[in-house]
Amino acid sequence: FIKCPIDLVTWFSLKKKYLDSSPDNIILVRVLSNSMAPILMQGDEVMIKSAVFYPPEVGSIILFLHHRDHATIHRIVSSVEYNNTIFYRTKGDANERKDYYLVSINEVIGVLKQ
Repeated sequence: FIKCPIDLVTWFSLKKKYLDSSPDNIILVRVLSNSMAPILMQGDEVMIKSAVFYPPEVGSIILFLHHRDHATIHRIVSSVEYNNTIFYRTKGDANERKDYYLVSINEVIGVLKQ
């Protein structure tokens, strides 16, 4: 691995720009927790594709940047539109409760490649 002085937001912005440049582009991301067990386990590597070319919907597993400090991979359980922006309610499959926050479509980096 190459160490470089880049913050998480910048890193994911570059990855999103790459994903959104072609429907064939994917990125590999390592799962860091068991919140999506048994579908995804800690240490698994998953392929993420562009949300621009493959729009997320209820049931999709998405990678999103949460509060600009960490990335999360969870499933969309519902969606709502507010002021012409789509927001998703997400939940880890192994978690008892839905996430307490809504995820804006603008925070979605990509969708799990099935």
